[in-house]
Amino acid sequence: MPRKTQDQRVPLTAMAAAPGLLVAEGIATEEVAKRAGLKPHCFDYPLRSISFEEMGRYLGECTRATGDDSFSLRVGLAEGPGALAVLGFLALNTANVGGALTTLSKYLHHVGGSITVTQERGLALFAYSFNYPSIQGAGFISDAAMGLAISCLRAFCGPSWSPLEVRFARPVPGKPGDWKRNVQAPVCFGAERNLIVFSARWLSQPVERADPDLRRLLLDKIAELEAQGTADSPTRIGAIIRASLLAGEISLANVAGRLAISTATLKRRLRASGTGYSELLDQARMEMACQLLENSKASMAQIAEILGYGHSSTFSRAFSRWAFVPPRNWRVTHVSNHARKMG
Repeated sequence: MPRKTQDQRVPLTAMAAAPGLLVAEGIATEEVAKRAGLKPHCFDYPLRSISFEEMGRYLGECTRATGDDSFSLRVGLAEGPGALAVLGFLALNTANVGGALTTLSKYLHHVGGSITVTQERGLALFAYSFNYPSIQGAGFISDAAMGLAISCLRAFCGPSWSPLEVRFARPVPGKPGDWKRNVQAPVCFGAERNLIVFSARWLSQPVERADPDLRRLLLDKIAELEAQGTADSPTRIGAIIRASLLAGEISLANVAGRLAISTATLKRRLRASGTGYSELLDQARMEMACQLLENSKASMAQIAEILGYGHSSTFSRAFSRWAFVPPRNWRVTHVSNHARKMG
């Protein structure tokens, strides 16, 4: 069962393109954030999470500031699978496009959405719905998600892919031509559901550069998102932190929410156990980093994104503090040792 709206949060990286789009139009990003009730410089800390209510308010303020009712759509189009944290990487490392979409449909409820993919007379019908349509700004979130869906399909299929038609379950905007130009396909509005229509032949298309070893590791880890339990021992909390990493929700408040306790209570219980949230988060990141370095071909940039770092250099510095050696050197040594053992 999906979590309550107020308990579900997504990383700011899910709409990281928004400030840049504002700046390109000469709009002060800090003022827009303040009007939405966010901290003026919140996007300087992309590892922080945001509630859907906050996301809806922010996208609404961006739309008002720019006068562009396609702003949210453009935010989604400017992102890619990485906006979905580990779920995006899991899909991107699936053998073919149909499998990637099946992966998204299975796990997307963790980020507040639902998709179905059906076939009809040689066409693939990709339908998206936002799980919390009654919250303020839900329409803006749905528009951004549709843009992200198109961007992800391009990443899965390759640059030659394009939709045959895009249908939006929203009123006709003021400038529908802008929407057609943005999605590079015919569009219609007032549809029964949000729908992306494309040739079904793309479903069997291999996903370029998919890494089966990385997918296997991520599948093993993302399964923790499905785990249930109420124990709040450091072991259980560590498991929740690892699952939160995979969902891109690494805030203390998110972990406390999943335990149904306050952040103050969580801190107190961790102190009583002789540890703290930062230590458990570092431990979870170190464990996952070592597994990814040794057992996959993921690049430093990919691993940095999976672990919630903004840049590969930030990940490299953190790993060097843990292991006393840069991650590239660690990988060479451990992969070589593994090969000798197997030989």
